[in-house]
Amino acid sequence: MKADNTAESRTGEAEEAGAGSTRPEEAAAGSGRKSSGLGYAVRLFFTGRWKELFITPTLDPTLQFCRYIIVGGIATIVDWAVLYILEHAGLFYLAAAVFGFFFGLITNYALSVTMVFAASRKGMNKAKEFLTHALIGLIGLGLTLLIMYIGTDLLGMYFMVSKVIATLIVLVWNFLGRKLILYRN
Repeated sequence: MKADNTAESRTGEAEEAGAGSTRPEEAAAGSGRKSSGLGYAVRLFFTGRWKELFITPTLDPTLQFCRYIIVGGIATIVDWAVLYILEHAGLFYLAAAVFGFFFGLITNYALSVTMVFAASRKGMNKAKEFLTHALIGLIGLGLTLLIMYIGTDLLGMYFMVSKVIATLIVLVWNFLGRKLILYRN
């Protein structure tokens, strides 16, 4: 009888600890440890658990946002580089911004679906997913062009300064739009 109780006790403990879970945050959540949020992301960073921090699929919005900042940073570098090169080649800055946007959008999509929202994509129609991703991005492009026009033409800022301001504002729209509209779970 004692062996049965011990096995039963182990099973209960394993269930409480999240045994069988494929996600580290779910396993930790069952044990009562903090498994999400900024503190969790910082712990992963400082303990060198890079795969959990950057690669392992997650539904934790804080980890997703941390990853989205990195993905967005890479896409922003692509966007800004295309904008800068085309504007210096003689293209009107708002037209160059549109080209930069499209290159950044493709970069952002490719990295987002693999690093940020991989856990939310199961069973999703890929064409519909990309179109929705692009539509949210197009709204962001509209905001970017408006902010750049106001900053550059109306306030006299250098076009790259107004682009930086627009990027910071549109980053929030793009993440929230994709998280709440496209990748709800």
